Amino acid sequence: RCAALLADVVASQQHIRTVRAAWERISIDHFPTRQMALVAEKRFVDCGGFWQATQALLGNTTRDRVAIDLLMSGADLYASRRLINTWIDALHLERDPKEQYSTIDLALVSELDQAAYSVESNSQDSYGNDTEKFLRVTAEKEAIVARIQRNDLRNARRFTSDLVLWQVQEGDSEFAAKTLCSLAQEAKRLGESSLQLEWSLQATEVYPDDPWSFAQAGDALVAQYRYAEAIEYFNLAGTKGDRCYALMGKARVLMLTRQSEEALGWFEQVLELYPDHENVFQAWLGIAETLRHIGKLEESLEKYEQIIFKFPELDDAYSGKATLLQELGRLDEAAAVYKGFQEDRSPAIWAFLGSAEILKDCG
Repeated sequence: RCAALLADVVASQQHIRTVRAAWERISIDHFPTRQMALVAEKRFVDCGGFWQATQALLGNTTRDRVAIDLLMSGADLYASRRLINTWIDALHLERDPKEQYSTIDLALVSELDQAAYSVESNSQDSYGNDTEKFLRVTAEKEAIVARIQRNDLRNARRFTSDLVLWQVQEGDSEFAAKTLCSLAQEAKRLGESSLQLEWSLQATEVYPDDPWSFAQAGDALVAQYRYAEAIEYFNLAGTKGDRCYALMGKARVLMLTRQSEEALGWFEQVLELYPDHENVFQAWLGIAETLRHIGKLEESLEKYEQIIFKFPELDDAYSGKATLLQELGRLDEAAAVYKGFQEDRSPAIWAFLGSAEILKDCG
């Protein structure tokens, strides 16, 4: 494998020199100081930007894909959008006609050139079909998540507001609510519970007929310990068509307020009435967590293992299992769960914190 990679590098030397020469020409004129240019150069070397540009010259990727990746990596650099567009233009890369949508996406990622992005530039003429809209929204959501990961919540909020405004003006209020719910879940995954609540509540206002938006708002309120308000939103989710989630939400509040026997009964009722509901996994998780609360730790652990087998994509199942193993004093097994999750899935704050806690306990 290493030999093949080395062979690729050797064979690409002419293209690598072209990319380097273009960078040196434009960076000298672009940056006010040499130090700023060196910082930017190191950023793009570390993130693989120079190699991506080389691959575009070789025809192995597209101009727009490279531009989006570079801007997500260097959005906080000086006038980043102008810098990257000038660099790519200097390479004379052909634009893939299937990816015309992304020229507007780039403005959304840029922190210092935000003025270039406006509602007028997002006209219907620029987005002729639903596939293009989907690709645009996907790219912009990725950029927003990248902002959250950098703790740049101000721009995450601003970019989300711009995206949702565009969707509403395009007549896509329902999808705007779905965008907000999706980003709220990303905020939850990254430990930003206040942002999760903010976007979930906005979703209920953007499209009040969607029961899922109200269910998500209930979840976010539970995370803030605002249980009475959470039950109100769960009830609204039920009246708008999702009776299953309404029952589960109320069962979760019962569980968290230590009314464990009642909670178990409600969760089991959900499994009986709605075994095929798309969110029934939450009832499984609720039973496992409730068993843990009442001290039936081995039964709870068995339930978590069943959940992981039945729903292997659920982060909460791995988190619950690892936490329970720590409570049982089985630290090596807990560490293995945290490590395995980070290697096999995606990085998550809870997994890093759990691993750190075990290292601290082990001295």
